[in-house]
Amino acid sequence: VAAVKPRAARRQLLATPGTDSATAPDAATQVAANSDALGEGFGANGGPGGLGRGRGSGVIGKAFTFGGPKGAFRADVCFIEPSVKRLADIQSCSTVATFFTDALAVSPRRFSEGFPGLGDRKEWFAIKYRGKFKVAEADYYTFRLLSDDGATLHIDGYPILDNDGQHMPRSVQSTITLEAGEHEFSVYYYQGPPDFIALELFVKRFEHGERLFGPVL
Repeated sequence: VAAVKPRAARRQLLATPGTDSATAPDAATQVAANSDALGEGFGANGGPGGLGRGRGSGVIGKAFTFGGPKGAFRADVCFIEPSVKRLADIQSCSTVATFFTDALAVSPRRFSEGFPGLGDRKEWFAIKYRGKFKVAEADYYTFRLLSDDGATLHIDGYPILDNDGQHMPRSVQSTITLEAGEHEFSVYYYQGPPDFIALELFVKRFEHGERLFGPVL
């Protein structure tokens, strides 16, 4: 059983350069680099802003399969090459949009709608989720990550689950101890060939039932 100590883990996270993202650079940095002129429509790379010049927020403005404009957790989307077989193959990937969600709750299904405002892209994309969550009481917590294709989970900078690679929907799980208080998490996910997707993160406290992971455990 791996012990996660939030203070030590938080120091490690802050000391680590921000290069471990499947969706770097960060969307906020991308927005700050744009001009102050407001734009509408699609940018040169499919993002918001008139002809790529406007200062669009980059946030998907309506609910869709993965999330929407509101939620506790942030998710940055990028497009990847068909040669990608696992997350480790993604060397660089510019953020094209951002959305938010309170849970990773995409059960196995077909994905035909794509990302609102970004055309009909239904394959070869990656998403980086990150955020903070609160633990009311120190205890053992079992995390289960189901994905199609690859996904990984880190908590307070520590690798917890690895479900990487191209595969049909499958789950991996691990039990760790968590101290009471605030923790940070990140999930890296990618979708390869069409047309089925899946991404669900569950948590189960010792002697409690399993439920979807959310901002408060």
